[in-house]
Amino acid sequence: MMTLRPALRFWIILAIVPGCGSGSRFGDVEGVVRLHGAPVSGIRVSFLPDPLQGNDGRPSSAVTDEGGHYRLSYDGEPPRDGALVGWHRVVFRDAQAENARGDPRLAVSRVPRAYADPSATPLKFEVKPGQQTIDLDIQP
Repeated sequence: MMTLRPALRFWIILAIVPGCGSGSRFGDVEGVVRLHGAPVSGIRVSFLPDPLQGNDGRPSSAVTDEGGHYRLSYDGEPPRDGALVGWHRVVFRDAQAENARGDPRLAVSRVPRAYADPSATPLKFEVKPGQQTIDLDIQP
């Protein structure tokens, strides 16, 4: 009986602590990124788990297509579609500006500085389990 007691205690704790043993929960997130109200291509969207809201883990990201559409992929091991459930700070990088290859007209980021800084971004969203659409608007 003494050898079962620690094992039993372990399984009780495992059942009580949320998320333990079941792995991280994910939500499938897609949407459209708009700049000045119009869909924008070539923008890297990153959802960064917000530790100040109790969400810790790896980010999820995507690059918008010609219609401004994105679908997040988790940047963990193994990679997978979606993002961790919980609160995230959303940041953007202009992939077009980063890949300008010396063309000064394309080298200027279309994304305002605040949206590229995790501590300053005005965009914060809660990812929930299951499929969801989160459209994102970048304001000047």
